[in-house]
Amino acid sequence: MHLLAEFNIGDFNVSNKYKHGDRVPDSILASRLDALSDAVTKGKGAINREFTMRVPAELDHDADLVLSQAAERLREFGQAFMTDKQSAEFADTEYDVGN
Repeated sequence: MHLLAEFNIGDFNVSNKYKHGDRVPDSILASRLDALSDAVTKGKGAINREFTMRVPAELDHDADLVLSQAAERLREFGQAFMTDKQSAEFADTEYDVGN
């Protein structure tokens, strides 16, 4: 049996293309963050439209899931950056090995 990844219900485009938040591409998350940011500046109607949670949940659209995944990726990036930075600093350190 083949299930469609996307289907339409009335005027709503429902996407369950992604089964796990970590599979949503950064570019999709970034575009969605832009749309959420834009909605905040346009008032209550736009906020209600863009921040509505859907059933079933859409990992690439639902504001709470997108914001949470973006926050998690920023934390991971920060950790990776600090690890790389510390590794680089360690590699640049000269040690007296007693020679």
